[in-house]
Amino acid sequence: MIPEPVIYLVKSLNFYIVDRADILFLPIWSITLVCSIVSYCYAASIGLSVLLSRKSHKNFTPFVKISTYMIALAPVTPAGIHLFDIAATYASYVFIAGLSMVLLMISLFMKRKAGGLA
Repeated sequence: MIPEPVIYLVKSLNFYIVDRADILFLPIWSITLVCSIVSYCYAASIGLSVLLSRKSHKNFTPFVKISTYMIALAPVTPAGIHLFDIAATYASYVFIAGLSMVLLMISLFMKRKAGGLA
């Protein structure tokens, strides 16, 4: 298997103005990647602060960053990456279907007060 197939495909393209299109592709891709990681870390720290009823999310950002770094270092072999991919796929099924069904069951069995907010 090719390790980075998109970069190899971009290298094969011939442009008349630019010799190596991958040099243009990598900075754009890296900016998008870093922005996604930062926004996910910010959302996770905000979520933890709301979940634990804290006013500031600043206390949770080091924990979120360290745990994200450790998760990124966990799979080092192709078999480990494949296992991590399978685990993430099944976890997404649990969160999409299972969690929504649990919340539906909770909402059906909980009684609302008349005239009040939920």
